[in-house]
Amino acid sequence: MFPPFVRKIMILAAFTAAVFNFYQGSENGFVYLCMGALLLYFDLRCGSILLAYSAFRRQDFALVRRLIEGTTKPEWLRPPSKSCYYFLKGILATVDEDYQAAKTNYLQAANKHLRPKHLQCLTYCALTDMSLHLEEYDDAEKYLALAKKAPDQPDVEQMITELEKRMVAVNCNHTEP
Repeated sequence: MFPPFVRKIMILAAFTAAVFNFYQGSENGFVYLCMGALLLYFDLRCGSILLAYSAFRRQDFALVRRLIEGTTKPEWLRPPSKSCYYFLKGILATVDEDYQAAKTNYLQAANKHLRPKHLQCLTYCALTDMSLHLEEYDDAEKYLALAKKAPDQPDVEQMITELEKRMVAVNCNHTEP
């Protein structure tokens, strides 16, 4: 996957080559036209989500922010890319400590299309954390139960354990008058 600027240059070059070949009377212009259309299609449907996810794994949040903000039409993304887009927007909102926006984005990401599958568990863990920050304890319990059911990785088990400890501490303080 290429950065957005490089993809735009490739699309422009393909369409320019198509126009030039059609102007010259060559039928090769059709090949360039199809190539440009395919590049444009994949740019609109996939965007920079793979690059942004790779930057997230390296914890380069400045690059994640730049790539996510460069996505002009997230509603045009294919479902797995759209879910990952909202997951990454939730991560950025969490970094900015905007917990309500983070929860909204995580809720949009939490569906069966999220790839890779362990992101579902991470999303539910993040929703639990956001609900605890927002003092929505019933939601936190619901999301923690969903996190336990979701496919997870060994490193996520520790996160679930920490969230359970926080839930116990909050419930002890919350239920006593």
